[in-house]
Amino acid sequence: MSKEIVDYISECFNHRKSNGFKFSLRAFAAILDIEPSILSKILSRKRKLTFDTADKILTNLNTEKRLKQTLLLSLATETDSSDKLTNDRYRDLTEEELNQTSEWYFYAIASALEVECIEKKPEDIAEYLALPIELVQETLNLLEKLKMVLVENGQFRHTGEYFSASKSDKTSKAFIDTQLSLMDKSKQVLISRPSDCSFSGITVSVPDYKYDLANKKIMDFKRELALWLSEDDDKSDTTILRLNFHLLKLNEPS
Repeated sequence: MSKEIVDYISECFNHRKSNGFKFSLRAFAAILDIEPSILSKILSRKRKLTFDTADKILTNLNTEKRLKQTLLLSLATETDSSDKLTNDRYRDLTEEELNQTSEWYFYAIASALEVECIEKKPEDIAEYLALPIELVQETLNLLEKLKMVLVENGQFRHTGEYFSASKSDKTSKAFIDTQLSLMDKSKQVLISRPSDCSFSGITVSVPDYKYDLANKKIMDFKRELALWLSEDDDKSDTTILRLNFHLLKLNEPS
């Protein structure tokens, strides 16, 4: 929601004030390239923050790319800008690309490139994830082909481009294979390392119309959780998490 972005902007302002005795709201507004009166109303929550304004402010604050995407994602639904966010910052996978990236380790290797405590070389990523180096090298080559990574001085670097399967056909074989691979990995971790996973659930009888409403609440929660997970700058001790949500109709449709 916009509250998270306003809090972030306010923290940036207070940080600059603490470093400069005469740093004013007008000076901060000049950095953000917006009118001081508008900035004042945004910070006091007297003016609704639009998606475009938020994008401009976060850009001018040189916000780290992943945090910026997460903050904007938290605002997208509220301001009815989900399509703009997807088009500008997330590229939807084609059916062919979804086929190529249907295994769980594709996402794990992509995330490992953002772990600061390891070298971004195939052998180090392979050791970190306990995967065959040949598999890691093959996946990195695919990530490079998809423009998700660059190679610099023998190391792979994440480009900051992210992918979405939001527009994929949920009945397609590629989409189903991706979900099955992720669920298979969940079962493996549950069996081999139960202390490294958390499973919980509830079965309830509800009116049928609440299914779509529940899906929306899950999407909102995922955005808030992603924002919270991205807030900590201390990445000296990092783990890669996979968060799955399954909302299943257990009865057969009538």
